[in-house]
Amino acid sequence: MPSSPPSTYLYILLSYRAENHTTSYLWSLAPSPRKDGPHGPIDVYAIDNPGGTWTKNYTHHHDLSSSSSSPSSSQNSSSLLGCVRLPCIPAPQSDISAFITQYPAHCAPSAPRLPSESSLNPGAEPQWSCARWAIHIISDLVDAGLLPDDLARDSDAFYWRVHKLGVAMHAVPKRVGVLKVVDYA
Repeated sequence: MPSSPPSTYLYILLSYRAENHTTSYLWSLAPSPRKDGPHGPIDVYAIDNPGGTWTKNYTHHHDLSSSSSSPSSSQNSSSLLGCVRLPCIPAPQSDISAFITQYPAHCAPSAPRLPSESSLNPGAEPQWSCARWAIHIISDLVDAGLLPDDLARDSDAFYWRVHKLGVAMHAVPKRVGVLKVVDYA
C-alpha cells in the first residue's frame, strides 16, 4: 500500500501584547507535521523591529511548552497566547520552511494592507508589521495552490478573523504546559 505524501500544518502563533492601552498580537509562523499543534522542538519564523529596523527573527528547535514567553519578540513584553491552525498543506515541512525563509523581513508596500491602515490614512504608505509579513506569505501560499483559494484573498477579513480567534483564546484561562490550538476554518 503506498504511503500518503508528507503534509504540513502551518500555525500562526499569537503572542499577546498590551501596548498603549490597546490589545494586539505579535504574529509568527510555525510549520509542523502535527495536526494537534506545533509540539516539541519546532522552528518558529517571525520578524522583529528592534530599534526601528525590521529583521528576521527565526528560532530553531524551540520548545513552546518550555516557556510562556513569546518565541518571536524582543519588541515589548509579550507572552505566547496560542496558535491558529491553517488547513493542511500537501508539502513536506522542509519545503514550507524554505518557502517562508525566502521572504525578507521587510517587503514591498504592495503587500496586503491591514484594516487599521486603510481606515486611518488611506493614501499613506502601509506600515509594515509582523501580521502583514505573515499574511503576505500566507497569500503567496494560496497563490501557489498550497492553501485554499479563499483563505487570505481578503487580507482585512483574514486579519480580523485571526484577531477574533486571539481574543477568544485570551478569554480562556491558560493551563500550564498546554498550548491552545484553534482552527482557522
